[in-house]
Amino acid sequence: MRKEEVDTIYCLGNITGNSLANSELLGLIRKESVLAIQGELDFRYAQGDEPADFLSLELKERDYLVRLPHMVSFQIGDKRGMGFFGQYLQNLPGFSDFEPFALEMNMVCDLTNFMRDETVFPALEAMIPQFQAQVVLFSQTKAWGHWTIGGLDFISVGPAMGDNQLTWGLLEARGGQIDFRIMKAE
Repeated sequence: MRKEEVDTIYCLGNITGNSLANSELLGLIRKESVLAIQGELDFRYAQGDEPADFLSLELKERDYLVRLPHMVSFQIGDKRGMGFFGQYLQNLPGFSDFEPFALEMNMVCDLTNFMRDETVFPALEAMIPQFQAQVVLFSQTKAWGHWTIGGLDFISVGPAMGDNQLTWGLLEARGGQIDFRIMKAE
């Protein structure tokens, strides 16, 4: 990522798991000033509700996780963007507090089943005039993808580790358009 001279690094959640490296990874994210949000598993860990067969986290790691936001908003070129993990947010008390982006979250989560069923894209396009964001990032599918619908960019962020190699997405504004590339660490 440093070779690409990125301005900002966002991590869209699920940075914890059943791993001895949880503390190490959380420390690296803090050290490198990565802007992270909570994924569903991070939220569960922060609440002390991780799966029974998962390793526990120390209190300082839980405290860090509980302070992470559930979503992020950003500006890229002349476009307003937002990012979130996924559907678990709809079940949180105060979900409407995610305004002005609750509509984007609802549409991506419910109508499109995280962009897996393109037959609903016309219905999604009909709702786009009410969206506040022109770029929507989400990561629950654990698959990489990019769709432009009605002039808006929807980007699914996949796993950071694939085929034993670090994978990440590079998002750039170029001439009023969004360029998204899936990158592999060398």
